[in-house]
Amino acid sequence: KDSGVNVVLVLDDSGSMGSTSNGVTRFQAMKSAAEEFINSLVVGDTANFNNKMCLVSMNYTIYNSKRYVCQGDDDTVTPEKLLDILDAMYIESKGTPYNTALMNGETAIKLLGSRYTQNQNSVVFLSDGSPSNSTNYQSYVKNIKNYNNTHIYSIGYNTGSVTSATNVRLQKISSNYDVNEIEVTSGYFYPASNADISNIFRNISSKINEEHKRTESGVFQISGEIDRSRKIAIEVTKTDGSIDKIELSFAQAVNQNYLISSGTKYEINIKMFEPDDKITVTYFLKNE
Repeated sequence: KDSGVNVVLVLDDSGSMGSTSNGVTRFQAMKSAAEEFINSLVVGDTANFNNKMCLVSMNYTIYNSKRYVCQGDDDTVTPEKLLDILDAMYIESKGTPYNTALMNGETAIKLLGSRYTQNQNSVVFLSDGSPSNSTNYQSYVKNIKNYNNTHIYSIGYNTGSVTSATNVRLQKISSNYDVNEIEVTSGYFYPASNADISNIFRNISSKINEEHKRTESGVFQISGEIDRSRKIAIEVTKTDGSIDKIELSFAQAVNQNYLISSGTKYEINIKMFEPDDKITVTYFLKNE
């Protein structure tokens, strides 16, 4: 069976989100796009039932005196409830506390990760401004990135050119950069405006579903071009409950016969395992 993804959506509700373009505020456009995003991942007919989500605000008290809420907090926090909470959010005439938002983002992804251990983890962080405090949020970014290979997608919302100070900060928050703020890849930072914010969220939703594809079946084909620069992790649960963990480069997986070619695709070679083994494979696809 397919497992899913744990997704934490961190949204800016600062005063500047009330700025208007063509009669629509940034906040209104963001909420509309975020609603579609939540629908695509956890609510709609095509959503993976195994996907789980948390919602985090920068300033607004979302649920039970907290600025975050997650599926599984209690029986009432259903995917549909997340949409109701999003709809109730409003602009707080306050700043952009990256530190608080990312602290709560860390808490949220670890809650989901502890509840739904089979899932991969992603955080989406959106802001339209520079942080109220420019330094003390980085530790939370590092903690998130270090937690079970969590990916961070960041969105610079009406934040000027890609090289603006705010966008440079947001790029370094994203998984384009490692925990030492060294650029290692691309595809995790998005500059956005009111006009294209919905498309940006659609793109991220698609990438979350594809990049963090996992399976617990014995045989599967990889649908897409595998990222050969990333490790492949194989977890084998034996009938006695013991677990073997194997981490290989793409080349090692092929050379050691764990990964075999099937025409234009690849599949796991089940002959490498016992008949009753339960196999979980984690791999990554190339960014589009």
